[in-house]
Amino acid sequence: MDHLRNFVFSNIWKSDAPSKVVAFSWQLMLNRIPTKANLTLRGIGNDMVCSFYNVTAENTLHMFLHCGTSAKIWYELVQWIGQELLLPPSFSLSFSMMVGCGTGKKGKKGLMLIWHVYIWTIWRTRNDRIFNNGGIDAEDAVETIKRLSWKWFIGRMARRPCLFYEWCWNPGDCFHR
Repeated sequence: MDHLRNFVFSNIWKSDAPSKVVAFSWQLMLNRIPTKANLTLRGIGNDMVCSFYNVTAENTLHMFLHCGTSAKIWYELVQWIGQELLLPPSFSLSFSMMVGCGTGKKGKKGLMLIWHVYIWTIWRTRNDRIFNNGGIDAEDAVETIKRLSWKWFIGRMARRPCLFYEWCWNPGDCFHR
């Protein structure tokens, strides 16, 4: 497991995602984000129920991977990128699985970006639910992931490598342009 953790922490900062998103992902890997369970441990509040389903405790692993909403988003996301990945038991494994599906340096870097957008979108959806009484829709979240990952992807390029419809159709082709 140390080898996997070393892989993640040596590669997580190599993403083209904005630095605040990469920093958030790094904090997530260390279980340092303010989930309800973490806030309760620090003596802030006593409501630990999942913001999406109100069934179980909202800890980092549940919220980003094992919650029904997050799992649905994960499966739709991996279907979009043309992979068949099971829901992983840890963040390190989810990061490694996603990056490992990429072909070549550009493909791995592109999938790393999409992984960061996935994490960021779950967090933003959760916060919208808590603070704005927002709705939860996995399909909308996946569309947000597509749109945001495309914006971040083309924002780092000297020229526009692909149009949005091409990105939605097959992001792997856009990585290698």
